[in-house]
Amino acid sequence: MNPILFVPRSVCNPGAGLSGLAIGALVILLAGCATAPGGDDRQLLTGVSAPALAEITSTAAAGDALGAAEAYLALAKQSPAPARQALELRAAESFYLAGQSQRALRTLGAIDSGRLNAGLRNQEHLIAARAALQTALPERTLSELNRLSAFGLPPEYRIERLGLMAAAYRQSGDPVQAAEKLDEIDRLLSGSQQQRLDNQVSLLLTLSVLEPSRLRELSQKGSGRLRAWAGLAELFSNTDRADASLLGRYRTWRSRHGSLPVGEQLPRAYYAALAGDYAPGTDAWVLLPRSGHFAGAGMAVDRGVRHADTLNAGGSRPSIKTADSANGVEAAYERAVSSGADLIIGPLQKSGVNSVSRRRQLPVPTLALNRDSEGRALPETLDQFALAPEDEAISAANHAWASGLRSALLLYPQGPWGNRMAGAFREHWGALGGKLVGETVYGTTPASMGTAVETLLAPAKGDLIFLVSTSANAQELWNPLKLANSRKLPVLATSHVYSGSATDSLALTGLYFVDMPWLINASGPGGSMPQLSQGAGASSATLTRLSAMGVDSYRLAPRSGAMRQHPGHFLPGVSGGLSIDGTGRVLRTLALARFEASGPVAVDRIEPARPSERKNASATPATPLLAGQ
Repeated sequence: MNPILFVPRSVCNPGAGLSGLAIGALVILLAGCATAPGGDDRQLLTGVSAPALAEITSTAAAGDALGAAEAYLALAKQSPAPARQALELRAAESFYLAGQSQRALRTLGAIDSGRLNAGLRNQEHLIAARAALQTALPERTLSELNRLSAFGLPPEYRIERLGLMAAAYRQSGDPVQAAEKLDEIDRLLSGSQQQRLDNQVSLLLTLSVLEPSRLRELSQKGSGRLRAWAGLAELFSNTDRADASLLGRYRTWRSRHGSLPVGEQLPRAYYAALAGDYAPGTDAWVLLPRSGHFAGAGMAVDRGVRHADTLNAGGSRPSIKTADSANGVEAAYERAVSSGADLIIGPLQKSGVNSVSRRRQLPVPTLALNRDSEGRALPETLDQFALAPEDEAISAANHAWASGLRSALLLYPQGPWGNRMAGAFREHWGALGGKLVGETVYGTTPASMGTAVETLLAPAKGDLIFLVSTSANAQELWNPLKLANSRKLPVLATSHVYSGSATDSLALTGLYFVDMPWLINASGPGGSMPQLSQGAGASSATLTRLSAMGVDSYRLAPRSGAMRQHPGHFLPGVSGGLSIDGTGRVLRTLALARFEASGPVAVDRIEPARPSERKNASATPATPLLAGQ
């Protein structure tokens, strides 16, 4: 018997303009659209008000996923079991579609699963896995997928399950395991040449993030097909285009690995994905503000887009046209559409993204450069790519957890920004299972910073210090931290401590931080960074990061539709490791680095304090700090 799962649009199409996942909350209302071992949830909803259900269905169909979720929960409170559990499950799905994955997981955690049939329990695990991946909880994702019964699972859901696993392994910093799951998918795609090619490209790109020595070791000592894939990834990593020399070496490689089902087109597809895989004759419109408060940000993103275009030597380049969104996103969007745009990058302003997200049908595939704030299920042709500060705190927490650290101290500044960043770390660290054993707020003066550090480190607790700080404040805090940190606990921060200046590395040597790969290794796949401003410091670094967003948006835009349909697909971007979840939201994983005197250096993990240092520190009280020292 097959578990009850949401069916693809090719099987059941309940509404134009809604994505396959967006109709998931509605599909269980439609007779005959789901394969079920014992019926769908309508059997559990006998006695629930039909008009009330119809009204919520209408709300969901209008794209108001958050409103639908709240309505389902309200109706669940009035309903007896097992209708209550079925409605709570619908609410969790709607929260996920709205991008509210933490609320989805909390809702799922409150469901009495014993009241659900086997098919709906499978559905519960799948929703939980999707939501956990969206909120960057890879261990939870894998746990839910391992609990999902694979018996009788239709092929498309077997592929999704493996793709979600691959994405979770990448989130947890294990590209080798991710590649193994993508290889399993490859074995299931024998009937679809294009899907198989796309999956093979993602498999090779996943392996490409390994250090050269690790990739070489895997190509020589790995087992089975993974050894061959690693050898091919190593071959591709040694050049930046599919020239005659590369194609000759590829043919030689194919002759030695005839068991792998790879075709002549794989090298071109691989380098096209890295450069921007545009169809010939594509008109790409970029909607960015050219005046007003966001003009500088718009110019930085635009330079990144055009920089990526100049590097696109291996494939078709689009015709790039621009529209000023400063005086109205709707007018700029309509201008692009009426002028024959094949795809649109933008808008950048959150208000503009909200406006575009309210449309239930978009005539042109669109990659917005921010997230909507209204909790909507996104139209099928709209994806969202954002550089949210909270994502950096979440990525930092994941790196710490993957390094084996389990208890943290939190040091953050007074004010809304400090509270926002600290709150993101606090919540995600707890969701991972970590303990927060102390936290302190610091002020704006050297004296208040010294006092805050001394207060935080006085108890001998924790195995990590998470620091929320700007570059300027970090340099004020670093010496007091080193003096008081007698246990040599690692200190971890976000990209806000790095202004791009060599002064940062000299002043902050030893500090771990997360950032875009482009700022850690400027000679990576993005090419050398374009000059964005004449100055230096935090504002220049911000523009550089926005330019990196422009580079990646250029490369994501032509592939976003395929990436949204397949969670295992991957792009190693200059702004981070990129994938797109089933709701159309881009998931980004930042790189981990450590300041050295010579500059920031990429590292795989955070080194914990050595046991001997912890023991000595616990026996010797920390030296009191003088105010302002």
